[in-house]
Amino acid sequence: MLAIDWKKGEILWRYSHPTTAHSFFSSPAVAGGKVVLGGRDKRLHAIDQKTGRFLWDFKTAGKIDSSPVIAGNIVYVGSYDGNLYAVSLDDGKLLWKFTLGGHIVASPAVTENRLLIGSRDGLLFCLRTKSAP
Repeated sequence: MLAIDWKKGEILWRYSHPTTAHSFFSSPAVAGGKVVLGGRDKRLHAIDQKTGRFLWDFKTAGKIDSSPVIAGNIVYVGSYDGNLYAVSLDDGKLLWKFTLGGHIVASPAVTENRLLIGSRDGLLFCLRTKSAP
């Protein structure tokens, strides 16, 4: 992954995980000085936005092609393992997971107090949170 200064056309930093060398198919989400993206190495990666330095990762049982979404201090992302994960943006700790069943390649969408996500088994899920994220 690259961070590019588009005005100067210069690469600011390059990132690859310290111990794995897999590709990224998801789009990154950016908030709180962190760049978060899913990898084919079955990990959700958090990178320092300014330096490109590895901050934390969260391991799932399947590759992550789903693009994460950040709402408040929570990162939501789906995995090929059939689970939707809610992870803390601060430290990558699991907050909760919800099993959808089919592979998840779709990206979650968050609005008000609802989270929407589809799975490869053809179902669209709408989850309600206790309060708006």
